[in-house]
Order: sequence, then C-alpha cells, then structure tokens
Amino acid sequence: MRRFIILILLAAGITGYTQNAEKEYYVRISQLNGEVELKLQAIGVNLQHHDFLPEGLAVVDKPKMAEIARAGIPYEIVCEYRSGGVDPEYHTYGELWPWLDSIAAANPTLTRLDTLGYSQFSGLPIPILKISDHPDIEEDEPAINYDGVHHAREPLGQETCLLIIEHLLNNYTRDEQVQFWVDNIEFYFIPCLNPEGYKYITNENLEYPYWRKNQRDNNENDVFDPAMDGVDLNRNYNSFWDGGDPSMASWVYRGPEPFSEAETQLKRDHFLDQKPVLSLSYHTYGEVTVYPLTLGFFYSPDRFLLAEIASEVGSRIEKIGGGTYLAVSGDCSVGQSPCWSYRVTGTFEILIEEATVFIPPGPEMLTVAENNLSGALYIPERVFGPGVVGHVTCASTNNPLAATYKVLEIYDTIITPRTAGSQYGRYHRLLQPGTYTFEFSMDGYETQTIEDVEVGEDTLTVLDVQMMPFVGVEELQVADCGLDIWIHPNPLHEVVKLTYKLTKAGFTEIGIYDITGRRIAVLVSETRYKGEHELIWNQMETPPGLYFLNLRANGQSVTEKLIVR
Repeated sequence: MRRFIILILLAAGITGYTQNAEKEYYVRISQLNGEVELKLQAIGVNLQHHDFLPEGLAVVDKPKMAEIARAGIPYEIVCEYRSGGVDPEYHTYGELWPWLDSIAAANPTLTRLDTLGYSQFSGLPIPILKISDHPDIEEDEPAINYDGVHHAREPLGQETCLLIIEHLLNNYTRDEQVQFWVDNIEFYFIPCLNPEGYKYITNENLEYPYWRKNQRDNNENDVFDPAMDGVDLNRNYNSFWDGGDPSMASWVYRGPEPFSEAETQLKRDHFLDQKPVLSLSYHTYGEVTVYPLTLGFFYSPDRFLLAEIASEVGSRIEKIGGGTYLAVSGDCSVGQSPCWSYRVTGTFEILIEEATVFIPPGPEMLTVAENNLSGALYIPERVFGPGVVGHVTCASTNNPLAATYKVLEIYDTIITPRTAGSQYGRYHRLLQPGTYTFEFSMDGYETQTIEDVEVGEDTLTVLDVQMMPFVGVEELQVADCGLDIWIHPNPLHEVVKLTYKLTKAGFTEIGIYDITGRRIAVLVSETRYKGEHELIWNQMETPPGLYFLNLRANGQSVTEKLIVR
C-alpha cells in the first residue's frame, strides 16, 4: 500500500508539473540590428531570421518575454506555440507519393506523374506532376510551374501545391475557365523539392527551430550531422551565389559551389527544358509575395512587371488576420531561385511567403492553403496577356528556329538573352501595355528589328517572324553552289529585271520577303531547266523599304537584299 501511495503521489507531481509548465509563444522581433541581436543571444533567444523581411521569429515563454522587454527590445506575440512536431493534416513524404499516385490514376488523360530526380544525400525520389489535356505530349503551349519545400521546415508549400492540383482536376469538367487553362497550358508541380530535409523533420518529430536545409554530408563522414551538414537549397542557385553564407554550420549555408545540390540541379534542368512563362515558389512565413527588384547592384529590367505580378498575386490572397498579402522586393544577392529563374530562363517567378509562422497548426494550414488558391490561379490567367507571342521560322524552309529575341526598350546585358523554343520556334513574352521594339537574331540569318509592336491591356499580340538565311558576297560567288542571281536596278523603282542561273535543272522557288520574314510575293515556283533565266517584277504597289529576295533550287539557297524606293 505504501508503494502504491508513493506512485500516486509521483503521478500527481508529474501531472502538476505539466499543468504548471510555461506556455510558449511565437514572437516577432522587427527592429533588428547588431545590438539587438547581441542582447537576444545573451538572453538565450533562438532567433530565426526572415529571408526577405527585416525581422526574426522566436519561440519563448512568458519569463523569457519579460527578459526581452527588460532589455528594451520591442516584440509582438504572433500566436501560441504548440509543440509536438508536424500535425497530421500535413502529408508526410511517405504519404505524398501515394496521394499523387492516386490522383494520377484517377485522372489518366490529364496527368503524368514522373520522378524529377533524386535527392542529394539519401537519394529520395522527387515527384513532378504534369497537368495538361495531352500530358504525354510536348505541345506548342506555354508552361507554368508551382513548387514547394525548398526548406524542410516549410511544408505548407507542399499542401498548397496539392490543393491547386485538386482544384484543376476536380473542376476540369465543371468550369469552362479551368478547362481552357488545362487545354492551353502545361502545368508542372514539384510539391516537395527537399524530401530528405522534410522527412528528417517528420521522422524525428523535430520541433522549433525545426530543420531548414537538405542533408548533404558536408564533413564527409558518411553520417548525417545536423551541427555541420546540409545546404540551404534557396542559396544554391547560380545567380550571385557568392553573396551567400560560406559557413557549413550556418542555417543558410550556400553549398560548396553553385548548383552543387541534386535538388537545385533538377529544378535548373527542368526550367532550362520547359522555360516556364510564370512560376510560384511557396515558402513560409510572412504573408508577402516577393519579386526580384535588383540583380546584384543592378535593377531588374522587368522590375515594374515583376512588381505588378507580385502585387496581383498578393492582392488575391487573404491574410489570417484580415487584409491581403503585400508585394515586397528582393535584392537577389545570395543565389536564390526566383533570381536565377528570371535572369537565365526568362521565367517570372514570384516567391510567396505564406502564413505567420513556419509550420502553422493543421487546421490553420488548411485555411492558409485555401486562401492562397486565388493567388495561384492568377498565374494561368496572366499567361494570356498582356504580352507578345509568336513563332520564329526559317523563311526558306519554314523550320522552327531557336532564335534570340530582345525587347530593346527593356533589354539589359545582365540577363541571359531569351530564345524561342527549338521544337516549335515558339516565344512567349509577357509585357506591360505599351509600344515595343523587338530584335530577332541567329547565326546564319539576317537580324530583324521590328518597331512599333503594340501591346494592349489584356491580350497577347501575335508576332510571327520568318528569318532570312544570310548569304555573304563570298558565298554567292562560289562556283559550285549552282546558283547565281543578278538584280537590276537595285535600289528598285517601278519595274526590276531579275536574272538567275542554274547549273542543273530542278524545282525552283523565288520569293520576296519583308523584314519580318513575311513572304509578300512568289515569283517562281516550278521546275526550271539548266541555264540562265530572266523575269520581270513589277513592284509599283510595294511600300518603300528593305526586302529580301530568296532563290532556292537543288538543295541550295541564296538571298539578296532589295531596296524599294
């Protein structure tokens, strides 16, 4: 009996201790500087800095809050902190693949589930889901991208991606707008780019400050050591990567070199292949949308459009406490995904900092994800204008060309020149309303500059371009080319005589093209015999300007400039 009473008393004591334990709270500290951070360290506050906002987040109890107040540091209580790891409303990595398998199996004509690749340390497969009316075909359509969980402690991005997937598939036959989008856009989803980091959190039931990085073996001892290992994936992109933190122990360690991590390599290769027009990359926390204002020390050429897109996305997302997300600028100085994506592939990527804490409680997470849906659906809406879209082809063969194109009013050498797609010659350039000058160039072709391209308020201007193969004087004079052509007079007046010579008989085509590559006249399109031929072109109704005459025969082609006065 005595022993039984002691056990009861011990149990009561333990229960009493639990009931009297201090509650903990998330607090936001906004007025950060070196002095404040030293004071927080002295108090023993584990402050996690925000990536873009001048603030930090910590979990503290009431006595610690009192110490913060006595130190003269302003703070704001965000909400109560609930320990216990990740709530069951979140899908674990082990639950993610079955969920995707199930939804792909239920929608086989609209989805293609694939493995993007494998994670850096553990070799975990990273899923990518495509939604399209012909998911197994690379169609002549724009692509857009959604991704989440660059950082292990930010699984809300995964849940937001899954909610968008559900919305598109569930409403394809119910909503004409959704059906139009899926029929005319290729949607790509990478819900969890950092599976090994996220799996580490859920397997180990980790709590604040959680884990952020992947699990790279930095010290090469073949064992995961959280005090030294891991790379911050959103510091590993090759855009001002050298501005990131070189310390392996840092929460924001940039990695040993740009794109050292399998995860960032996979997103890089996906973007280089698809060149999405738009992308949303989900993170926590902050309730803001972030766009690349500057690239290093230079302004982003498209900063006004980027700010507009970020604002439009944010204005559609309701905050937990009311109001909508604010668009804020990023300086692109530490190797982050939106900066590299915009700078190199031309993708307008907006980073969304969801929620008010890194891992909201499960019920709140569901609300935040649902609130973000409206912002996510602005992206397919914006794909269709304003902007300019078209195809670049060879004037003599009609084959697609991966030509470089520039919008001269907003071009800057700090960005990689944009190119049309090699498969279809398609380019898709979002712009703000206005008048622009486009320049198209490619080795072996005449550079074309097209002025006064009008972009309206909410539509895409179609600008198809046919480029003329460039043939220099020396090439025209090569005897074995089999073709010669003479134009007299040139510059032209009302009537011009064209003389051309074939060294053997064959099907012959002669066309006149304007500077956009549009064919305006066909002078010959039939089989001609070997020898010299003449024809007369009456160009009285042709507007003055620069034109090109192209002669093709027997697998050869020559081009000459024509000037009409």
